[in-house]
Amino acid sequence: MNASLRACCAALLLAYAPGRVAVSSRAATESARIALSVGQGWALVNETRPFALRPGTQQLIVEGLPDSVDLSTLAIRHRRVPIELLSWRRLQRPASPRHPSLYPAGDRIVWMAQGAETRPTVLDRPAVQCTLRSPLSGTESLDLTYLLGDFSWEAHYQLAVRGDIADEHAPVSVDLLGRIAISNGTERLFTGAAITLLGVYDQRKPDPRHRAGWLAIPPFTTLTHTYPARPDANAGAAPPVYRIDPRTDIAPRTVTEFAFATTRRAPAQRLYLATPERLTSSRSAAMPLDRLVILDNRTDAGLGFAMPPGEAEVYLGGIGMRLHERGHLPHTATGERIQIQLGPAASVTVRHVHLGTERLATGSFEETHEIRLRNELDSSVRTEVHAIPEAVTAWDVTRSSQPFQREGRRLIWTPTIPAHGDVTLRYQLRVQPGFDPIRAPDPT
Repeated sequence: MNASLRACCAALLLAYAPGRVAVSSRAATESARIALSVGQGWALVNETRPFALRPGTQQLIVEGLPDSVDLSTLAIRHRRVPIELLSWRRLQRPASPRHPSLYPAGDRIVWMAQGAETRPTVLDRPAVQCTLRSPLSGTESLDLTYLLGDFSWEAHYQLAVRGDIADEHAPVSVDLLGRIAISNGTERLFTGAAITLLGVYDQRKPDPRHRAGWLAIPPFTTLTHTYPARPDANAGAAPPVYRIDPRTDIAPRTVTEFAFATTRRAPAQRLYLATPERLTSSRSAAMPLDRLVILDNRTDAGLGFAMPPGEAEVYLGGIGMRLHERGHLPHTATGERIQIQLGPAASVTVRHVHLGTERLATGSFEETHEIRLRNELDSSVRTEVHAIPEAVTAWDVTRSSQPFQREGRRLIWTPTIPAHGDVTLRYQLRVQPGFDPIRAPDPT
């Protein structure tokens, strides 16, 4: 088990109950209350079973543990009284048929004379014999926790945009159906399990073509440089946790799929997005903005819980009707927004213009830029403009014609463009010296 998985499991163990160690009985296996925390390649199981205990040291047989259990993680807890687990060993499944005087003991076969008073317990199900010490007597409920392999999960979404997409005045709404598929490679059936998923913020495999970031070539200079990919804002953070309702039966040696999120005709908003790739100074022509439909992850939209990342299908008119595109829904926390791309909008365009650079007496430089937005539609549109300055040294914004937000090296404006109107975002950057950025202004 790697260090990150051990840290994750340690946090989960602390979350379940106080105490330490494990046990179980044959009849209790089916009646146990079970919680599954499923990751990629593993699952942490927490189940509560009744046991007949007596004070002092005793041996208990824990049945129903799959072969892939990591017994080094086995733990048993009582909610009020500490329990000490002294030792454990796996009981082998006996060969069938077997001689009445032979029994398995570890990796050996032991002969016992006929008429002997005691014989070891021989089981036809996978089991573990635990030796523990406790002050408890009578039937008590104990929490049993252990780590399994052969588990994984994935999410899949279907979304449908309702309304007249071409008519900016028409309201739009969204249908969403989210499904979880859990792969259980063990021989154990988990009945009525409470499911928690643990994963990463984005489960897509990185595209090797994008590792170096996008290339920006400032005009009128021989300088070229590669911008690194946008840093992961979640790097080093605890893995996201997704609590899934309702309780579900997880069948053995198969994939169990079930719905966990559904909403119909949730009100949505239109948005036009200008990405940094459309605002590089090497582009001289006006570029179309991306046309989006925004669904807020809130309770009044029928959601309001963390959404795990997964593949998505987008339909127009209704789920299963006209497929618009296939894509990916990233990790979406409560209160964040789900963005549905509907393609470029030729009627709403953006153009970035570098007006010039001035050398200051302090040795730094001041760059002046404009972002020119144009709306040819018959109604006003709400936009979001994301710009990443091309300066490779440290910089700061000294002046902006409209309010903006800064996230790392990204500048974000949210102007509304009137019908058949224009909006110009003019801003100035103070750039620290490192190389000479003086270059001629754009010809237009």
